[in-house]
Amino acid sequence: MKININLVSFFVFHQVFTFNTVEINVQPSVKVKNGAPMSIICHADISKSADFQLQHNFTIFKDGKLVFMTVSNKDDARYEVPMARSSDTGEYECTVEAGGKTKSSNSLHVWVTGMTKPILTAEKKEVLEGEVVKLRCELPEEVPPLYFYFRKIKMNSTPKEKYVFEAYKNYSEVEFSVEEGDNILQFDCFGKRHVQREFDTSEHSNKTLVTVRGKFVRPSHNITEGDRIQLECSTVVARMRDIEIILQKNKTILKSVRDEKVLKYSTVATLEDSGEYLCKVEQGRASKSTKVNVVVSELFPKPTLSASMNKLDENRELTLSCSISSFQKANFSVLRRNSNGDVLLETSRNLTMRVSVNDTGSYICKAEVKGIVKESKPVRINVYGELIQRFRTQWYQGKSKPARVHLESSTPEKPSFLLLIQPPHQYSNYKHPSFLPSHGMSTVTLWSVICNHFSVIPLLAPVSKPTLSVVNGLPEVVLGKPLQLICRSARGTPPITFKFYKGNVTKEIVINDTYATFLDENVGQNGKKGYKCDARNNHSSGVKTSNILNVTVVGNFKKKMVVRFHVTVKAYNTRIKATISTIQHVIIKVISNSANICFLCAFSVVPIRNASLGSVPYGEVEEGSETAFLCSVKEGSWPIHFRIFRKADRDVLVFEQSEHADRVMWRKVTMSRQDTGTYYCMASNRANVDVKSHPITINGKLTFMVSCMLHHHNS
Repeated sequence: MKININLVSFFVFHQVFTFNTVEINVQPSVKVKNGAPMSIICHADISKSADFQLQHNFTIFKDGKLVFMTVSNKDDARYEVPMARSSDTGEYECTVEAGGKTKSSNSLHVWVTGMTKPILTAEKKEVLEGEVVKLRCELPEEVPPLYFYFRKIKMNSTPKEKYVFEAYKNYSEVEFSVEEGDNILQFDCFGKRHVQREFDTSEHSNKTLVTVRGKFVRPSHNITEGDRIQLECSTVVARMRDIEIILQKNKTILKSVRDEKVLKYSTVATLEDSGEYLCKVEQGRASKSTKVNVVVSELFPKPTLSASMNKLDENRELTLSCSISSFQKANFSVLRRNSNGDVLLETSRNLTMRVSVNDTGSYICKAEVKGIVKESKPVRINVYGELIQRFRTQWYQGKSKPARVHLESSTPEKPSFLLLIQPPHQYSNYKHPSFLPSHGMSTVTLWSVICNHFSVIPLLAPVSKPTLSVVNGLPEVVLGKPLQLICRSARGTPPITFKFYKGNVTKEIVINDTYATFLDENVGQNGKKGYKCDARNNHSSGVKTSNILNVTVVGNFKKKMVVRFHVTVKAYNTRIKATISTIQHVIIKVISNSANICFLCAFSVVPIRNASLGSVPYGEVEEGSETAFLCSVKEGSWPIHFRIFRKADRDVLVFEQSEHADRVMWRKVTMSRQDTGTYYCMASNRANVDVKSHPITINGKLTFMVSCMLHHHNS
């Protein structure tokens, strides 16, 4: 085959190019140390028919995922990684597209050796024998799957090691038990990851020190309800002057002594006595404390009160029974709840009585074992009045028409009945099953009739006029925030259909028992239409409608507001300009020709913005010294409600105050060991938005030792 090429015409009318190769490489090498800079370079080798500009689209992939893209007239592109991490390890490939042609490089494996240093934290720095130390090891900037290795290190012994594989997290948690003889323990951790049939290992974390104290509970077995326990706090000091020992539980002072070395506290144990006890010794500005955890086992569970019926008619028989699961030997009593004190009805587990309307109310039962008394949850009993109020009989002439017997209730909550009875062909007595004891009557005897056909139609209790209110209590909402309304009907046989209206427009229909809620997420500033709701059930009385509820919409703005008033007083024009930023109201007084005119202007509520917390001194404080905390906000309408918390298992509220100012100061006169930790403050106003500050940490030093001992005696 012969190919003829006309070179002159080809180069005049065409710009021809072809990809020779596309190559990818990495600098400084395919093995990069963790944290070092790394460059992925993509180069396109292209042959051209002439010297013309060609635009290249470079795309770099890692493990099939796009990581870099650029457009350039040059033949190469660089993907810069300032600090390589183990997550950058993988297969890299480069693709170049130009003039409708595309070519890809071969894949290149890049290995970032080494891993970030792990961070180890311990839940407690001081533990008792028999407790556990909970550890958390984290490998920041690493990507799972990862292997975590934890080590427990004791003096003169081989470290104990545990490992955990985490497929989806870059942290892991384990627990080590504190054994008898453990004194000072050290813990550390390190991580590994699998890379191409090899393991990459991180350096070890910093060692975390945990100290072990001897047991405070002697004997160590659990205490049971009814046992007598004794807590004993003691201290050793150089001089016995102005020494005070205080025993606390949940911030409640149980007992204190002055100028004595030992405090003893004794009580009969209940479940409520379980928890952490704090023994504190104070002398002047210095204080020292220690804690002991007491576990009280349950002697018996709370009793359960059951009723034969919760809703019944007058003169019916009611039985209340009190029982304890898997427990029989107890002293029981049945009581009725009363605002002036519970009324004792029976000193046994069962009570049977014939009820009246006055017996409506809540009932409880109590059980007592070894001096421990426990109370059941209340049971509500509703007793309704006499069923028959009126007996109306209408006889129709002729044997083909039935008699009508209408039985109406004396209370709206109880149903009425309509009984149709065919005229008799013979004389007999008939006891209709509709009026057997389940309806609160023995029998109804109808003379001189025989029942050929009947039907019983229950008539329902009508709904009462509903009430409409805002869930949070105040009839106002911040512009842009949702508004939740609740509609209630105090009486009426369920189910009840509730309808919510905004103006005259139906917004939502809800079917429920006694109430329904509606969330309006589109509250506009110009939305001055009132809200209302109506309620209805199947009763013939129809629909009942609530009063109209008007809700105030308060604005949400951050910029200053300029208000202009135009006032005419005795032919004098007075123009007043007021600039208001964060206050809620302003009074403008105009004086003209001896006439005083006052205007009260109400402005929108400005939500809180940018809360911050600081302390003096900051950071580390001396034990016994004074520390001042300042919580402030950058913007927000007054009054502002400030709260300061100390972080713990449950954050502890240490200070709370409302101010007509943008800041508040709390002085902690004497700082102790228990006062150290992390603090933050929260601020809020009528905009109902809580704003939280960044936390600050307060550290301190302690001066002398305290010990606490708990004795346990079976009663």
